[in-house]
Amino acid sequence: MTTALDMIKRAKRLNRSLGIGETLSAEDAADGLTALNAMMDAWSIQRLLVYQITEDSHTMVAGTASYTIGASGTINTTRPERIEPSCDVRLSGVDAEMAGWDESDYSAIADNTTQGRPCAVYMQRAAPLATLYFYPVPDAAYTLKLRSWKRMQTFSALTDALALPAGYEDAITYSLAERLAPEDGLEPSMTVVRIAATNRKALTPNNVSRRVMMNDLDRVLGYW
Repeated sequence: MTTALDMIKRAKRLNRSLGIGETLSAEDAADGLTALNAMMDAWSIQRLLVYQITEDSHTMVAGTASYTIGASGTINTTRPERIEPSCDVRLSGVDAEMAGWDESDYSAIADNTTQGRPCAVYMQRAAPLATLYFYPVPDAAYTLKLRSWKRMQTFSALTDALALPAGYEDAITYSLAERLAPEDGLEPSMTVVRIAATNRKALTPNNVSRRVMMNDLDRVLGYW
């Protein structure tokens, strides 16, 4: 299995800061791990790189408008990075879709204590727990089906194995070579830049079912 250290060493070789057969110092390995995790964190909010939309279910409480979400929250799951606009509430076997609102939409409500079947959800993006606000306030024990982006894999140790779908190892390694080059006082080669962009592009057909707009694609191709 490919580990975080394997990818860091390969990225260092790609940007020529580590020679073939040379040993990576503990300090450089730690710096590489920091850079790798920072990159994976940044990728978690890039829709074209997010490979999975997860669904969490939760039984809502009549009269309760807000629910914390995250580890040990009311909805005890990984804190979502973003809510998908295709979330549902179910009652008696009937699903009803909700709209995704931002803060301005929710703040514009004249009376946010009105009860009924929730038709909209707003996520207040606090950390480590975010909070979901529903409008109207649920008037029954609806089953919430929440679809969201979750944070992509990060690595707590150099020995942690990569656990992502096919294609991510090369995309991560070449993109990490791009990212590490300035830290090593180097410019990434045009070959590394080209392959990194090609690898990121190759991920997008599996990650989105809709037609990708060119400006979205261009942003990902140039993204570190």
